[in-house]
Amino acid sequence: MTGFLTYKFLCSVDFVKGKGGMSLCLLISTLVCLVFSPFSQAAEDGSSHSPDCIHIPFENCPSPTDICKCVYVKPDSTSVICCHITSDNLLKESLTCAGVGRSVTALHLRNVTFDKLDASSEHWQYLVSLSVTDSRVPRLVKRFGSSFGLICLNFSNNGLSEIDPRVVTQLPKLSKLVLSHNNLTMLPEINVHMSHFVLDVSENHHLNCQALRAFHSNLQEKNRAIMFDNENTTFCTTGSEYHWFNSTERVSLTQLRFSIKVDEECPQGPNYKCSCSIIRLVSISKTLMYPVSVDCSNRRLTSLPKPLPNFTTVLNVSYNEITDLIELSKDPTYQDVKEFYADYNKIRELKPLESSNFLHKFVVLSVVHNEIMSIPIYILNDALDRNTKSKFVSIAHNRIVCDCSTAQILKYWLVANKNIIMDSDQLYCNNFNNQRVIELDQNKVCVYKKHWSDYIQYIIALEILLLVLLISKVTYDYWVFKTTGYLPWPASKMPKLPCDWVFE
Repeated sequence: MTGFLTYKFLCSVDFVKGKGGMSLCLLISTLVCLVFSPFSQAAEDGSSHSPDCIHIPFENCPSPTDICKCVYVKPDSTSVICCHITSDNLLKESLTCAGVGRSVTALHLRNVTFDKLDASSEHWQYLVSLSVTDSRVPRLVKRFGSSFGLICLNFSNNGLSEIDPRVVTQLPKLSKLVLSHNNLTMLPEINVHMSHFVLDVSENHHLNCQALRAFHSNLQEKNRAIMFDNENTTFCTTGSEYHWFNSTERVSLTQLRFSIKVDEECPQGPNYKCSCSIIRLVSISKTLMYPVSVDCSNRRLTSLPKPLPNFTTVLNVSYNEITDLIELSKDPTYQDVKEFYADYNKIRELKPLESSNFLHKFVVLSVVHNEIMSIPIYILNDALDRNTKSKFVSIAHNRIVCDCSTAQILKYWLVANKNIIMDSDQLYCNNFNNQRVIELDQNKVCVYKKHWSDYIQYIIALEILLLVLLISKVTYDYWVFKTTGYLPWPASKMPKLPCDWVFE
């Protein structure tokens, strides 16, 4: 039909110009027909499909009792349907008996049973569209050849569970791949050369989310537009739990796109770029959340990275040169951090955590091999008292300044919280020959140099004794004076004063 319309249009133009170009018209129209015939005839055959895909109804299948299992949809068609085939040899015989040659550009296999389907078979070499549907084909092996001109592949509803990772990597013209209604867990690699690519992986109930995300990101990096058919029924699977959240096992394609956003928000600077990943996609009170893990370890950072992606719950900044933790209390993008790893840094103190939300809801705090000089018990006590079962603190291989309070208080605090601070036996004193804190002897640590104020109690006792003696002497002298009339020796020797007349 396309060729006829083109021919009619071109001929009418030539006749109007009076050039009598009937032969030229016929030549051009013939060429147009050859170019468009595969698609126009497929449409005339009654097949319903996307622009380059063929789907022939089951009613066109030959009878199961027929010797030849392949038939043309119409005598002059370029589309062939094959049904009820159980082996590669039977397929080859059926294609031969049907007279299938290079002129066939569309092949549809229905109700076929193969232990594995060989993608490198010469049967597919001249096809534009290949469909294998409603069959039992658990494995697709090897690769389609680089000389194959396949534009569309449809392997839907086959129970397909295993597919060669590089099965379609050599198809330069491939623009549509249908893998719906199967049992796939992973996706094959796809080297997309077309500006637009259509993928249908709907109703694969065990498809791994990481595989689908990697595929989507790979196409975006190559500036290739991808369109998902049946997007509303395209899901992938994740784990069922993530610490305090109950996550959904089935994740929609819309949710998965959040992971692309996380990549864009991942911290980076002139000389570093962190690695970000979505741990789980979860739904809490019908609100979508995606806990994010940020890995900035070994990036030569001197301060905590900022800003963090939304819903960052895990942050790893180990093996850097970070000196303080002020961002944990001041930067609002740190409000969701629950696991914090800062091992092998130069952190000097934990006091900046005092006013942070992190202390109220953290799960892991790891500051192994730093330069922490003291452990602020008053800061950690409140946090550990809330919910000790889900918290873990690691402070090993820090050398703090020990004193009497360390031996009297910190030592016993570490022992009391050893189920949370499991490496407390590896906390050392910087000033007691690197002795372990939990091994400190209070009698040896709590020793001070003598000072005059240390004798104040003896001075006070002596003063009290002298006062008692003085009172006793005065009382005795008074008694002697009353009974004998004699004054005590000191009083008799003292001269009289002008005021003595008052007492006389």
